[in-house]
Amino acid sequence: MLIEETEYKGRPTITIRFDENDRYPFSFGMGKAKKILGSLEEIKAFVEKHDKPIPEEQQSQAPAPAESQEQTGAEVQEEQKEQTEPEENKEST
Repeated sequence: MLIEETEYKGRPTITIRFDENDRYPFSFGMGKAKKILGSLEEIKAFVEKHDKPIPEEQQSQAPAPAESQEQTGAEVQEEQKEQTEPEENKEST
């Protein structure tokens, strides 16, 4: 993992990358950092419950192993869209 402390509009942020080639870095500020710290046990349980092995060739493009997995913004948006989409608009699986 590569961790970098940066700024956005004069406020401190942290950016997390799997490696220097990570296409989807994850950045957040103090507000989200405090929420994450207050929810670490629940986040760990969530990851353990839903974690799936990742093929090696996808390591820099896919979420990390259980202890450090985070969703990309696109994945979160897609998940939120699925949760709010009316049942009749969802495809059957």
